[in-house]
Formats: sequence, C-alpha cells, structure tokens
Amino acid sequence: MTDWLFANGNFGIMKQVTVIDMRGIKRLQKSNALPGQGLYIGGLSAGLYYVIVDTDKGVFRTKVLKK
Repeated sequence: MTDWLFANGNFGIMKQVTVIDMRGIKRLQKSNALPGQGLYIGGLSAGLYYVIVDTDKGVFRTKVLKK
C-alpha cells in the first residue's frame, strides 16, 4: 500500500475499519464505509499495520505493509 487502503469482499457495509500500528496504537478509524471506498493512509509512516474490518458479515483481520 502507499496512500489508500481498500477493503473488498463479500459484504455490504463496513461498520468500522480500524488501523493499528505494531505497538498497538490506533492510528485510523472510519465508520460506515462502503465496499470499494478507500481509506486515506497517506499520513501514516511506512511500516506494518493491523487492519480490522467489522462488516455486516463478521469481523476480518489482516496485516498490511505501508510503503
């Protein structure tokens, strides 16, 4: 990733998207996003982040690398 984070999947609504750094500090949070709608992460430093996406179909977690 560079400046935008996109979450795509088999869900209708992203209730909340949270980006947490490796120290456990919440860096970004967005509520009620639509699939395909990007989350601007250009202000974050390069590094590894946890992304938690709470959707109408469940909660999904992954790690992403910001360049």
